[in-house]
Amino acid sequence: MGKIFITLVFLSFCWVMGLYFRRDKSWVRSVVEVEMATYYTLESNNAFANDGRSESDDTFENNNVFAGKSKDKFYFSELFVKDRVQDEEDSVTFLRNCALEADSAELRLVYTGLRVSRDAEIQVVLPSIEDTLRGGVLADVVKRSLLRMEEELSRQERYLKELRYYERTHSVVDAGYNEVMAFAMRMKTDFVRQKRLYEALKRHFEAGELMAVKHSRFRVNGVSYRLKGQKTGLAILQPEDLRLRKLALGTGRLQEDLLRYPKKNKYPRWEGFSVCGAKSKAFVPPFSKKQEMEFMRFRDSIGTLFCVKLNEEPLFGTAIDRRGAYYRGSFDEDFRRHGFGFSIDDELVKCGIWQHGRFKGERMVYTSDRIYGIDISRYQHEHGRRKYPIHWNRLRIRHLGTLSDKKIHGAVDYPVSFVFIKSTEGTSIYNRYYLSDLRSARRHRIPAAPYHFFSTHSDGRAQARFFLKKSHLRMTDLPAMLDVEPSDAQIRKMGGAARLFSEVLEWLQIVERATGRRPLLYVSQTFVNKYMEHAPEALKRYDVWIARYGEFKPYVKLLLWQLSPDGRVNGIHGDVDINVFNGTKEEFERWVSYSGASTP
Repeated sequence: MGKIFITLVFLSFCWVMGLYFRRDKSWVRSVVEVEMATYYTLESNNAFANDGRSESDDTFENNNVFAGKSKDKFYFSELFVKDRVQDEEDSVTFLRNCALEADSAELRLVYTGLRVSRDAEIQVVLPSIEDTLRGGVLADVVKRSLLRMEEELSRQERYLKELRYYERTHSVVDAGYNEVMAFAMRMKTDFVRQKRLYEALKRHFEAGELMAVKHSRFRVNGVSYRLKGQKTGLAILQPEDLRLRKLALGTGRLQEDLLRYPKKNKYPRWEGFSVCGAKSKAFVPPFSKKQEMEFMRFRDSIGTLFCVKLNEEPLFGTAIDRRGAYYRGSFDEDFRRHGFGFSIDDELVKCGIWQHGRFKGERMVYTSDRIYGIDISRYQHEHGRRKYPIHWNRLRIRHLGTLSDKKIHGAVDYPVSFVFIKSTEGTSIYNRYYLSDLRSARRHRIPAAPYHFFSTHSDGRAQARFFLKKSHLRMTDLPAMLDVEPSDAQIRKMGGAARLFSEVLEWLQIVERATGRRPLLYVSQTFVNKYMEHAPEALKRYDVWIARYGEFKPYVKLLLWQLSPDGRVNGIHGDVDINVFNGTKEEFERWVSYSGASTP
């Protein structure tokens, strides 16, 4: 008996130690998380090499289905994707998560499985996804995907055009310049990648009959599994290395509820806000544990995707709406753009100060690297009954005006790089100092041009003829400028904005034909906000000179900006309009050269 007892104790000890040192401590019928990574390979040829192959379990792995495969590999993750906000099927189907590398196209989802044997087999419910896609349905989806890619490439080209404009008109001294340029580099890289994808998919579509084969791989606790069998809705997974794992004996009930609803929600819900502040439910794409502690990501009720950094005042992050418009910067408590940030859309790059969702403008930094100029009339010569000459050899800008706070680096002592001189107004008023000022500017090698003050009391054709007659345009260096400053009452009296645009456009076109140069259009920011969106396209092709005297730069595409009406210039008595060229010194020199002038 003693020997038997000792033997039983020894066997019990070995059994306990075996359990302790077993390779896998999981019990049979324990619940595990199964990660499934899937992607499709798209291939094309005029004929299938293995059209009548059998549908075996190995179709989840490598499938070479064509005799002559295309050199272009194209991958995508899935065909049918649910809308993450509305939780409904998309009405139109596209290829999703397209890539030229398999790893980049993989879609990873987590399911709940159940261990069902000591050989580490796992039972799991997998979605019903076709192993092979082909025929007219696939061709239609590919065709729609190509059209969608074309739209996306077109949108990116427009954005890149706006970013190039921003780059031409800004430098490192401007707030946010580095952030905008970093975004531009990322967009250029993405554009090149998207174009390669589009061209590869288009070659497949044009090559002939299409076929897409699904590839899947499974991992449980870091171990690779393969599909052993699948029937009646359940799949059996087995470790690829059968020597790798044995499971401990155990007990437990088959958890039917888990297997009936196996898919874990990888997009948990958050409370979010729409751009206008209304509460909405939104899905949050997955983050790592570290990211979950640092960021909150959600879509609002109108589909804008937010990624906001937590525990930071003010809130900071990014927002992308369904049209692709991008914003990066600060938000208020209702997730409206507030504080400093930049956005890019089809219209313009807006980099500056936002206030509760509304763009205030760009606060410029004034330095000696910028290009400054002035515009003058008889008021720089006459004050009351006294008359003053302009000392052209002493011209230096010494003060930028007092109507707004300005961020200035260094002392204000800037050269006058260009000058616009009033020539005419309406059909009868002529500046008696115009010709002498023009000659003096040319003598001191300052690029100069005339401007005309538009009158609502006469038509554009008559005013253009009067301007051309009086302005000696062969002596000028830069394009002429039309100064349009009517009040709302004057616009109504002459017949409305449409009549005003017609007369202004006629003046611009007549002067352009006569001089061979496209004139500039001078308007205020208020006029732009109220009327310019209704202007005809022919008018919008002219370069704009904006008058805005606040602390913010005008947020339209412009060539010149009148920042102050009360600046001070050595050599000129009294207040002077100060203007700044919207661009770098190189851009200014290119503009002057194109206009036919020589730089000072």
